[in-house]
Parts: sequence; structure tokens; C-alpha cells
Amino acid sequence: MSSFRSHVGGAFVMLAVCVGATVDAMAADVLVVAQTKSEYDGPTLAIRQSETIAVKNGKVITERADSSQTVAAQINTHKPAAVVVLRSVEGDDVKGTVATANAARHQTVVDTFNGVADLEVAKMSIIELPAEDPAVLAAKAHGAEVTIVTVSATKNPLSLQSRVMRHVVRNTLASQGMIDAAVSPDLLLAKKDGLLNVGVYDGGGSARSPGPNSFTKILSPMPGVQFTPIGPAEIQDGNLAAQLDVLLVPGGSGSGQAKAMGAAGTQNIRSFIENGGGYVSTCAGTYLATNGYDWSLKVINLNTLDRKHWKRGKGDVQIEFTEDGKKLIGGADGLVTVLYANGPLLGPAESPDLPGFKTLAYFRSDMAKNGAPSGIMPNTPAIVAGEFGKGRVICFSPHPEYTDGLGYLIERAVLWSAQK
Repeated sequence: MSSFRSHVGGAFVMLAVCVGATVDAMAADVLVVAQTKSEYDGPTLAIRQSETIAVKNGKVITERADSSQTVAAQINTHKPAAVVVLRSVEGDDVKGTVATANAARHQTVVDTFNGVADLEVAKMSIIELPAEDPAVLAAKAHGAEVTIVTVSATKNPLSLQSRVMRHVVRNTLASQGMIDAAVSPDLLLAKKDGLLNVGVYDGGGSARSPGPNSFTKILSPMPGVQFTPIGPAEIQDGNLAAQLDVLLVPGGSGSGQAKAMGAAGTQNIRSFIENGGGYVSTCAGTYLATNGYDWSLKVINLNTLDRKHWKRGKGDVQIEFTEDGKKLIGGADGLVTVLYANGPLLGPAESPDLPGFKTLAYFRSDMAKNGAPSGIMPNTPAIVAGEFGKGRVICFSPHPEYTDGLGYLIERAVLWSAQK
């Protein structure tokens, strides 16, 4: 049985503090607090994700706080057996730490975090607990164990922040006998009836700025949409269909994304789409979707053209929507200006293993910098849509998410790929 209160969010540094006493596992309550002023950050996500963990006994209570003093007051109110405080901090010099009286419990979490090789991350270490922290003092007064997780918000993607926090929450629940040791911490958000569940990939290979955050700004106002950042670990877990309706993959490096996800991860994405999931991509995520490389997902019947000159440049280009594009994603009449940044030039792959596709928009102007030949880009597909098994795929070569006034195209694409 689980009991949940308000939700909280945090920043980006990681710190866990464990103090306290042995508790009767059958009577344990665990308080998880997101110490943050943000409505959308690592601690907030970790709180929401922690609510998907089914406990065998006791209660999981979630709270939000804006200071250590508020956390202390919440400890005094709930008198839990254990407390997990989630914090994140902005700044290039922020170091992730786990301050704890039980280093062995969280050493694996720190080692796993520090082992992420495909991202620039603020490394973590285990340190002694801060004895004068109000949350620590309140926990001591009640004989409770406290774990304070602080992570660096500047260098770590949200999926990695929330993942580390989930691991600490999971370890704490297991130590209290509230869950089985085999329960995976790599869960996202449980699907909720009536909501559209969208995962936004922000792991290795994805652009850091503005990157995936541009999608969250577009998705946030959409009614009935529940979205969460997702990284390689969650994709490799293989439980996408139980947690997502649509996977959104942004720009960056398609080969880098494939490398970070690994063969198991890319196969899980293929299976997710084949069994009815939706896939929406821009730029690098579209390279990833094509049939053109050994590492490609091969979920749409397209190859990439003029690969030698993939770095064609960045700037505004003009596209023109087809009738299919106007119908499926609400494309406007006439020429439309959109930001382009080395996106793929697309042509038919003519693979017998894949169905055909629909062109939703064509490039009508050129981008030929860095030695790229002119005249190849115009009249090639800029936006395409297709089916893969029971699922739907929609791919953008340019960046409507970075272009003022075109965010609605991503909204429409998400809805179409979700078959809504």
C-alpha cells in the first residue's frame, strides 16, 4: 500500500545522507522530499517516478520543500523511519556527493553514475554527512535514517539526475524491507488512463542546449500529456510499451545516440514501435530512424543522401507542405521558414522489408556550406511519416522545435504518432 502527498523537484548535484537507527520493517514509513522551487527538475521527476514503486508494507510519503528547515518540519510531522531528501544545484563547479552514514548501501549508485562514459557529467563521491543540516538534526531527534541526494543540474541530463535519485530511493525502501531487492529502479512513469505518455530522450548523443528542453516547453501546455526524460538505461530496460505511448528523439548525433543506447536499446525501440508505439524525431533522431547506417533503427523506408557532406551548415531554409502534411500535422500553405542544422537529406531506401512513406513537406531552398555541393537539397523530403508494424513514425530533418511559431508541428506529430 502506498500513500502519497505533494510532489517536489530539485536541482543538479547529488548528495545522500544516512543517519539513524534500526527500524521495524513492518511498521516503516519512508518520507521522500524534493527540496526545490522548480516545478520541473530532477527531484520533481524522481518523486513522481518513485510513486510507481509498489511497496509490500508501510507507506511512502512524498513532500515538497523549499529549504532544509521545511524538510525538518516535515520530518517532525511525519516521524518516518527513513527520509530521502532530493536536491539539485546549478553551477559548473558543483560536485555530486552522497553524504551518508551507510556508504556501502549507495556505493554502487555512485559507481554506476560515474561510469557513464557518453556524457559530460559532474562526478559523484561519498562524503560524511553534514552534522548541522536541519534535516539531519531532525532525523536524529526521531531516530530516523536520512539520505540527502544532491546532484548537479548544469552538466547532467534530467533522465540521469532522476535515475540516480530513484536508485537511492529504491535502496532505502529495500533496506526498510518495503520492497524486494529485485525491484528495478529503472522504471519511468506508470501509464495513466486518459493521458498520453511521452518519453523525451536526453541521453548520450543528444544535444545539451537547447536540446530536449525545447520539447518539454512544447509538451508542457498540452492537455492530457504526461512526459518524462528518458535515458539509455531506461530504454535498455525493455519495458517501454508499459510506460510510454510515444518516444521523442531530438537532435545531436544519430550515431552517438545509437552508441549510447546500445544494440539492446535500439532493438527495444524497434519492438516498441512495431507493437504500436509512436516515434517522433528531429535531425539526429531522424538519422537514427532511417535505413541508411549499420546503427540505424530501420523503422522508415528512407536512406540518407550525400552522406559525405552531412555537415551542410546551419540556418533558415524554406519548406513547402504537401496535402498530406497539411492534413496530418496542420502544415500551412505556401513557403514556410524553419531552422535547419545539418539534418539528413532523405531519399527512398526501397527496402522490401519496410512499407512506403508519405512526404509531408519538401525542402524548397538550399543549404550548401562547408564544401557541400549545391542543388542536392531542394525538392528532397523535409518531413516524412510512415508505419512500422502496428506503430507510427514521423521524422523531421529540420528543427521546428527551435523555430518560433512551429512548435505546433511537434504537438500534431506526437498526436498522430500516438494514433490520437
